[in-house]
Amino acid sequence: MKEMIQPPNQAVASQGAPVNPNAALPKGGGIDLSILKHYLHVVIKRIWLVALCFIIALVITVFKLANEVPVYLSTATLLISKGLEMPRQILLQDPAVVGEVLDTEIQIIRSRAVIERAKERMNIPPGELAQKIQRVSVNGVGRTAMISIHVYSYDRQLAADYCNRIVESYLEFKSESRMETSQATVINLTQQANRLRDELRRADDRVLAFKKENRVVAIQERGNVAAEMLASLAARAAQYRTERMILEAQQPMLKDADDDIILSALSSPVGLTTYGGLVSELSGGTGTNSTVMIDRGPEALIEQGLVKRQAWDGLKRRRGQYEDEIAQLRKSFRDSYPPLQQKIRELADIDRAID
Repeated sequence: MKEMIQPPNQAVASQGAPVNPNAALPKGGGIDLSILKHYLHVVIKRIWLVALCFIIALVITVFKLANEVPVYLSTATLLISKGLEMPRQILLQDPAVVGEVLDTEIQIIRSRAVIERAKERMNIPPGELAQKIQRVSVNGVGRTAMISIHVYSYDRQLAADYCNRIVESYLEFKSESRMETSQATVINLTQQANRLRDELRRADDRVLAFKKENRVVAIQERGNVAAEMLASLAARAAQYRTERMILEAQQPMLKDADDDIILSALSSPVGLTTYGGLVSELSGGTGTNSTVMIDRGPEALIEQGLVKRQAWDGLKRRRGQYEDEIAQLRKSFRDSYPPLQQKIRELADIDRAID
């Protein structure tokens, strides 16, 4: 072995002569070519050992590649702000508030409720799903209002399906949360509408009782008082009807609206025209207690001190009944509905009879 690694022997003639250490080096100061040739000769002589090492390394690499299971990655990105401008309250606060909102949404996606819903949507046994899914990662995308969901799985199609199911479960969870808020708002509006309907019914009963008690008015002063009371009751009834109509109109629009829109709609006051201002405008005066002479209706008869006809109460009662029936029919049918047209014609006949 020593003979293989030793440099080749020098000429025999040089034995016994003094050796110059610089004589073996070439003139250029490089490495002796004889040494390189000797090393090359050793490598060529043991080439089978080099080939064996290469083959062993190649076999080990191929074996690892053959037994390695491929891992597929499926990614989904969610935009939390839905492309809308961020609220001014958040923009004026510290930027960490936006991060807290994103962290909250990330924790919702990682929660047990969302993950269990996604697993149920897959329709795969939990043990088999756990074997095929390597891991799930949910993180924010930089400093944006987006969240990325990464699913690592040993099955390509399973990774894509599971990622989509997680997104669907999260959107369903958020939709149910908004629906609960909308349902609470609808219940609140329904209660307010029922309260206004009860108040309107009581106001109508008071108006009817007042009309029954004041059939004959012979004194001018009492006529003025009666006219003012009737006007006040009519104004309150109109106000309640208007509030009820506004609440009924807001109910379908606020059913699927966001929480901010619902709160702003409930906090804004309802603008209504008061009866006193309307009377002042009609009479041309500045006060709210001015009296307007109306040629038609019960107020004119009370103001003039005339006695009502005996059939007038019956006609008024029938007119109220027809008005209620027409209002109920118009909720379900159009004006072209034959029974509704018949009711409208009969109501017009009653109005002419009263006038």
